[in-house]
Amino acid sequence: MIKVLFVCVHNAARSQMAEAYLNVLGKGYFQAESAGLEPGVLNPDVVKVMAEDGYDLRLNLTKSVFDFYKEGKRYHYVVKVCDAINGQKCPIFPSTLETLEWNHEDPASFTGSEEDRLNAARKIRDDIKNNVQRFVDGILLSEVRAKADELSWIPTQDPVGYRLSSILHETKSEIGVSRSWLKDSNYIKQAAWIEALVNLLYLEFGKSMLSELHQERFTSDQLEGWMRTIIRRAALNPAKPMDVRQFESILHAQYEVNQSHVRLMTHTLQHVQTQQVLVDMLMKAIQDKRLIIWLGHEDAGILLGLDGNEQGPLNLHVLRKGQIESRSIAEWISQASEQDALVLLERK
Repeated sequence: MIKVLFVCVHNAARSQMAEAYLNVLGKGYFQAESAGLEPGVLNPDVVKVMAEDGYDLRLNLTKSVFDFYKEGKRYHYVVKVCDAINGQKCPIFPSTLETLEWNHEDPASFTGSEEDRLNAARKIRDDIKNNVQRFVDGILLSEVRAKADELSWIPTQDPVGYRLSSILHETKSEIGVSRSWLKDSNYIKQAAWIEALVNLLYLEFGKSMLSELHQERFTSDQLEGWMRTIIRRAALNPAKPMDVRQFESILHAQYEVNQSHVRLMTHTLQHVQTQQVLVDMLMKAIQDKRLIIWLGHEDAGILLGLDGNEQGPLNLHVLRKGQIESRSIAEWISQASEQDALVLLERK
C-alpha cells in the first residue's frame, strides 16, 4: 500500500480533490490523505463541481499538517498542490520517498458570478484528476502482484523453435515498451536493457496483471512509468552502462515481488567463433524451454520465435524497440560484439 499526503494552504479545495481522486483511481493500491498549513472551511464551489463528478465532499473535515506530523504519520509521497508559480507557500512534510509539486490555482482566488467561479473550479478539478491519473499510471504496475501464467509462446511440433502466440500476431509487430520513451538522456546507456527487462516482465506477468487491474490492455503511461520506477528503485548510476550482474539482480528482485523465482545462465559471445556454435546454443536453450534474452553492448532484445528446418534456425524474431524484428543469425552475429551476451532464463 502506497501512502500519499496531499498538502495545500487550507485543505479546503485542491488537496481535498486530489485525495478523493487518488483513493478511487488508485484501485486499492494507494491510501491518500490531505492536510493544510492553516485548516479552513471547505470551498462550496469545489464541493459542487466534485459532486458533478460523483464525489461527495460535504462531510469532509479540513486537517492540519502539524497534527499529522505530531501523530507520527509518514508517507511514501508528499504532493504539494499549491500555486507555487504565483508565490503561494505550501507546508513542508517529511516523506520517505519523494516530494512532488503540482501547481494549481487556488479556487478561493476566483471571483465573478457563480457560474464563472464554477467553470474555473471545474478546470482545476479536471487538471487535478489528470495529474492523479498520470501519477497512478506511473507507479501502479510496480505495485501490482501477479503470478506468471503459462508462457504465451510455446514449443511447436516443428523441428525447430517457438511460435508466436496469437496475441503477438494480432499486435501486428507492435507490443510492449520502447526505449525511446525514456527521454532522459542520462539513462541512454541503460535504456535498451531496461526495455528488455520490462518487456520480459510484460510477457511473463502482463496477462495476470491486467486481470488484477480489471483492464484489457496497458496504457503507454503505465508502461513508461513501470520503466522509470524500475530505474529509480534499481539506483542505477547514469554515468555507467548496466552490466549482466545488475540485470540479473534487478530481474530476480522483480520476480520475487511476483512470488516467482528464476534461474539464469549467461553466455558472452566472446567465444562464439562460428554461426553453428550459436545455433547449437539456441537449440539447447529451446529444448530446455528457456527464455532467451539478448543483451548487446548498446542494444538488447528478447527472442520470441524463430523459423528454420531440420538443419537449424534461419531467422530470429526479436522483440526490440517496441516491435518484433526478423533477422538472420548471420546478420545478428555480424552486428554483435564480444561484450554481447545471451541470458537464458528458466522459472523455478
